[in-house]
Amino acid sequence: MVETVASFSLLAGDELRELMMFARRVTFRPGEFVFDQGVAADGMYVIEHGSVQLWARLLGDEQIALCRIGPGGVLGEFSLFDRGTRSASAEVIEPTEGWFFSNRQFELLRTDGCPAALKTMRQLCKILCERLRTAIRELVENSPAFFVRGTISTAPPNRALEAAPAGALDPRRLLALPCFARLTAPVLGQWLAPLSVWTAPRGHRLYTEGQAPASAYAILRGAVEQIGGPSGEERRVAILGPGKLFGFVAPLDGGQRPTSAIVREDALVLEIPPAEIEAISRGDTSLHFTLLDVLHCSLIERLRAANRTLLCQTAMGRLAQRRKTPHVRVSSGLEL
Repeated sequence: MVETVASFSLLAGDELRELMMFARRVTFRPGEFVFDQGVAADGMYVIEHGSVQLWARLLGDEQIALCRIGPGGVLGEFSLFDRGTRSASAEVIEPTEGWFFSNRQFELLRTDGCPAALKTMRQLCKILCERLRTAIRELVENSPAFFVRGTISTAPPNRALEAAPAGALDPRRLLALPCFARLTAPVLGQWLAPLSVWTAPRGHRLYTEGQAPASAYAILRGAVEQIGGPSGEERRVAILGPGKLFGFVAPLDGGQRPTSAIVREDALVLEIPPAEIEAISRGDTSLHFTLLDVLHCSLIERLRAANRTLLCQTAMGRLAQRRKTPHVRVSSGLEL
């Protein structure tokens, strides 16, 4: 059953057996919770038999059913990279058996260069990009009118930008940014040497939704707005500030750009070209391996933020529906 899990699809038989040596067998009874929303995420579960219902708690402690996970399904796979909190609760519906992979153990395997762990990382990155595309599409389709981006980011006709060598930047100052905090100044300086930075004015369009994949970016100064949807009806997807990565989804999965990116405040952005993105995705060197981990956490952060927004939209939609529902008076004088 485990060999059919999408997260392990790149593994050969011996690699999968090696990874399973570090898994723990788990069983649950109906009514038990595998984990609760808001608790620290400690690892990933693979369901072999049974089923689990995912619930998300909305404002006011109201709950919404998300989906049901059955045999071959996975719970909490991104906690292998991001030691955040559980974004939903998982309730056991019927007797369930499966396997648990500790994020601490998986981190040791990754650090040791275990081929099975590295392949799993790459496959999870593709799955993450797919889910992020779905979340972005739902955000754009379901966003209410007040999420329409304002005229502040309406882009004028772009003028050509001039690139400057990134190697001229002081890497010691850049270490304060979240995307580089795990590096050292010498290593960061060496990586920046062949790259370029761009100074982009407010309103400049860095790329457009639907374009073919190309470079990705890191924001060193200023802010960038991501938008999606038909021209004239765009919805805001995110506003990103210094230290944030963006533009990686299309280069990683080979699809078209899922959003447009427009400079919201005068920005200095680092361009990461396709060849360097490929080296990061393979974890070619210890530096690339660290950047791959940073990239995973960045993508997970964006997915969590998108899902939170979708849940808020659901809560507001339910509240609006209730306000439209007329009260029914009964003889006791109570309102139902």
